[in-house]
Amino acid sequence: MPKKKKKEPNPIFAPKRLELEVQEVTESNFAALRNFKQELNNLLRWTVLIAPDSPPYDEGAFLLEVNFKPDYPFMPPRLHFVTKVYHPNVQENGLICMPILFVENWKPTTRMTQVLQVLVALMNDPIAEMPIRADLGKMFLMDHDKYMRLATDFTKQTALPRPPFKKYKPPKK
Repeated sequence: MPKKKKKEPNPIFAPKRLELEVQEVTESNFAALRNFKQELNNLLRWTVLIAPDSPPYDEGAFLLEVNFKPDYPFMPPRLHFVTKVYHPNVQENGLICMPILFVENWKPTTRMTQVLQVLVALMNDPIAEMPIRADLGKMFLMDHDKYMRLATDFTKQTALPRPPFKKYKPPKK
């Protein structure tokens, strides 16, 4: 029996989908997202400031870089914080451990607005039982006051200033 040929992703699909997603994110009016930018002439790279609303991260903003592969949405994007974050689910190099981004969990129907909402929820409420940084996960669970104190200090030292939220207003016709 002949082997089935693996269907190659259509390289035209990613840009079309990402154009729609740029519009969705821009128009979402999600207050935790600030200064959303798509790299000039490159739909495959975005940056956005994440401004969580819960301590210890509510004192600053964190620059997030989103990189898409040409086979998006069939493969998940790669998210990483450029700004250092003291968090059990964020590696020291900024890579984020989110189950929604695992290849085995990824669904092509997942939208970036959903991914960013999950990320903000994770920032506000870490999954300490499934940490990528075991020491921080353990501290979060065993000595929460110490974790909050250290994370607050770290945020004050490394986070970016929080720009004001600008609500999207559709262009007048």
